[in-house]
Amino acid sequence: MKHRMPGLRRSAAILLFLGALVTARGQQYTFLSYGAREGLPHSQLRCLHQDAQGFIWIGSLGGLSRFDGRSFRNFDQQDGLPDNQVNCILSARDTLMAGSIGGVALVVSSRARAVALPAEYAGAVVNALFHDGARWWIGTDRGILFWCGGVFRVPDREQDPWGANIKQIFRVSDGGIMVVTKDAAFTVAAPGATAQVVYRPTASDEGLFDAVELPLTGGQPAFAIATKGRGVVRISAQQSQAQPAAGLEVSTITALAAGVSGEVWMGSRFGFFRYDGIAVEPFAEAQGVPNTDIRDLLVDREGVLWLATNGGGLLRFTGTAFSSYTVKEGMSSNAVMSIVKDLNGDLWFSTHDRGICRLTQDTIINYDLREFSSNNRTWTSACDTAGVVWFGTSDGLYRYDGKRWQHFTEREGLSDNLVLSLYADTAGTLWIGTADGVCRMQGGLLSVLPDFPATRVRGITKDRAGHLWFATLDGLCRYDGVAVTLFTEADGLPDNSTQCVGVDRFNRLWAGTKNGLALLTGRTFQTLYPGPSAQDRSVNFLKYFDQALWVGTNNGLYRLTAGDGMNPEAPEFYHFSEEDGLRSLELNLNAVHDNGDGTLWFGTTEGVMRYNTALVPVHPRAPLLAYIENVQLDLQDRKWEEWSGGLDISGLPLGLKVGHNENHFTFFYTAAPSLYPQKVIFEYRLVGFDQEWRHSAAQFATYSNLPHGRYTFEVRAYAQGQPPGPSRLFSFTIRTPFWLTWWFICLEVLAVSGLVGFVLYWRKHILTTRYEKEKFELKSRLLALEQQSLNSSMNRHFIFNALNSIQYYINRQDKLAANKYLSDFARLIRKNLDSSQENLTTLREEIERLELYLKLEHMRFKDKFEYLIRVDEGVDIDTTLVPAMLLQPFLENSIWHGLLPKGSGGRVDVEIFRDNGSIHFIINDNGIGIDNALSKKSVSDQHISKGMEITSGRIALIKRMTDRHAELRGPYQMHDDKGQPAGTRVEIIIPSDFQQHFS
Repeated sequence: MKHRMPGLRRSAAILLFLGALVTARGQQYTFLSYGAREGLPHSQLRCLHQDAQGFIWIGSLGGLSRFDGRSFRNFDQQDGLPDNQVNCILSARDTLMAGSIGGVALVVSSRARAVALPAEYAGAVVNALFHDGARWWIGTDRGILFWCGGVFRVPDREQDPWGANIKQIFRVSDGGIMVVTKDAAFTVAAPGATAQVVYRPTASDEGLFDAVELPLTGGQPAFAIATKGRGVVRISAQQSQAQPAAGLEVSTITALAAGVSGEVWMGSRFGFFRYDGIAVEPFAEAQGVPNTDIRDLLVDREGVLWLATNGGGLLRFTGTAFSSYTVKEGMSSNAVMSIVKDLNGDLWFSTHDRGICRLTQDTIINYDLREFSSNNRTWTSACDTAGVVWFGTSDGLYRYDGKRWQHFTEREGLSDNLVLSLYADTAGTLWIGTADGVCRMQGGLLSVLPDFPATRVRGITKDRAGHLWFATLDGLCRYDGVAVTLFTEADGLPDNSTQCVGVDRFNRLWAGTKNGLALLTGRTFQTLYPGPSAQDRSVNFLKYFDQALWVGTNNGLYRLTAGDGMNPEAPEFYHFSEEDGLRSLELNLNAVHDNGDGTLWFGTTEGVMRYNTALVPVHPRAPLLAYIENVQLDLQDRKWEEWSGGLDISGLPLGLKVGHNENHFTFFYTAAPSLYPQKVIFEYRLVGFDQEWRHSAAQFATYSNLPHGRYTFEVRAYAQGQPPGPSRLFSFTIRTPFWLTWWFICLEVLAVSGLVGFVLYWRKHILTTRYEKEKFELKSRLLALEQQSLNSSMNRHFIFNALNSIQYYINRQDKLAANKYLSDFARLIRKNLDSSQENLTTLREEIERLELYLKLEHMRFKDKFEYLIRVDEGVDIDTTLVPAMLLQPFLENSIWHGLLPKGSGGRVDVEIFRDNGSIHFIINDNGIGIDNALSKKSVSDQHISKGMEITSGRIALIKRMTDRHAELRGPYQMHDDKGQPAGTRVEIIIPSDFQQHFS
């Protein structure tokens, strides 16, 4: 429900309501804090130091810490400190020394070692350290002693300052050495030399703490000296009296640091100060310092000021370029939604839920809109050419002319009470963007722009052609005075939900959407992304300022180098974040204002911020120094001193050589930036392996399965706006495997030559064997054909006699015998004809053929002989293959030449068995014997001898082709006990698997 006000308050009558007047306490600056949550071991700090690598070292009551901008590495007594209280730190060459109570700690290659002071200094507090190139100066509360080569030397303690309570020691530009004691400041030329007094406090001073050299004045060194009682005094050789720093609000200064622009930073128990030699600028609780008890200061190589506090940990001052006003300074709310300046120079801040604030000089006046309505939420503001300030709220439009307020709602003609954007043009027209279109105020009259095609108008601007542009929920609209044109994603917008719109000095139109920044080119848009995340792509405001386009997002502020020659394909965005001084990364919608004096104001969720270009540091930033912290081999840490001849200052091996199979390296590296530690990019390459630099935000690189050779790992670092710094190198060698050495290669050549010769010989042997095998196979085929021919033309005597026997049975009218004989004869003829087409047959088929043959012969010659075929159980007659017609020639020979001539009582036995991978066939008969048979043999019987000869050849061929045992034994004659012929015996032996080689 929309809030309705009484008619009296909606009228144009004078409605002035009182605002709360608050005297602003001054703007606040941003400090980054590091404490226990970030890894610091103790909140009570004592000293700061930056080494040559850029690491910041912190001494505290909890030990020694090294900070690389992201994480802390801590040392305490268990790691080699003499005491956990560290009062001073100094690095020189490859060694860092930390002063403690009763001793010092030497840190080399990230390893600490305690060195106790001599017995007469037992319990002394080490407050200052100095290194002159040959020795360490150790300043204690009992005087100075020297340490060189592991030996302490004590100077004459009766002279000043050698036996005094030492506070500081440092080199002076003219070559001398400044020694600050509790009671005076001296310069000395060498250890133990006579000292010259530079400053001795008056009676009102209670002591000295520190000193720092100022820029040269007239060729003579000048110093700022921190005292207890007079603050900081400035002294030089030309001054007879010390000059106190004017305007210093405290009398005790605890620490000093020289700035990069000649200024001096001073720490105290109540904050710190900047002294430029003329005026003092304080920084205390009112300026946002989280802890004001400062014990030491450090200006690092990038110009960043660090503060060691007593109880508040480590602070980093982000500088004065960004400052803020919050509720602490008198603002009614931190959520500032709009900023506008009136013609008197006052700034008006519209807040999300607490009305309006006005900053006039040093006073903040708060206005509560609940005087008019129950809704106190303000979204936008504008100042017209007459000096009238307008405010758009969730409950209508407000007008303030410096004297009275007016309130306009839907009853006065607004299209909707939710007013989201305002724009006052030079013609005196106020354009009003609402949740339901656009209105305009001309001459005090409200009217609605007709046929507006979009809702929730969030931003309005005008280009040089006089066209009005509106950022809306439904796209970007252009009004040319006649009609409204809607641009959407179809025209190239990255998202229809546009949130802001702006024009740069080149009359280029920019639109910010929820999904990127759009640049209008012709009639289409080109998208640019300030950053990779969704928060970076949500653009909340745009402002052309200081020769650049400033882009507010949900992830900080971006500056786009948007010159005339800008390349949209490679935009140059510079990111401002908390490291630069932003109090919040979430910047509010269209809450931006160019004040015209070199300052940019913008609203955040944590207050309104001001960016002052005059306060941006102009000194060049030092390049980042990369540092190789560790090298792992095969993902394991190694004791490198056992692998090489020595270690460098980083603890890495010198001249490392590893075996060819130890080729998995992981390199760990870091850099110590003060600015943008989370945005450091590393470039690395392995010279000898990589052709180009690799880029990564990770702090390690891994190389696996490296070939042998010499390599150099090279890494460098840079942050945004910087070129890469110098490279850090690490070289190593992977030894050549023995099989690639010259002597092994010679052996390989000899071996290969021998192998080639052997291969040639073997190939020749294979070819010869193949030729012989082909000959054997051809011979086998010829023998098979001949065997088939013999099988086809059976013994003509046998066939003739078989037919005579059949005729005999027919003549005798013995039809049964004739039919049986004829049937068996036909079966035998058929089997012989079948076997004539194949070289191999199963043993079962062969046995059946033999039985048919023997049966027919037995019928023809009754009572002439008996027969028996025995097969051993170990022989599988169904799977065993044998040459067809292998035994029949020998059976015919036994019957016709051994048994028939005997007359009667003849017998022939066939035995088949397996033995040692061979099949044995044995044919025994009890005939007349070979000798008697040969004497009776006729010419007509030569076919049998031919069949036996072929079978003998087949056995020989099997032996040669299988290279296995194959043999034909016999026929040979057997004798009885009296030596008389008792028959013949034939034995055939063939391999059981010969068919794999013979077919």
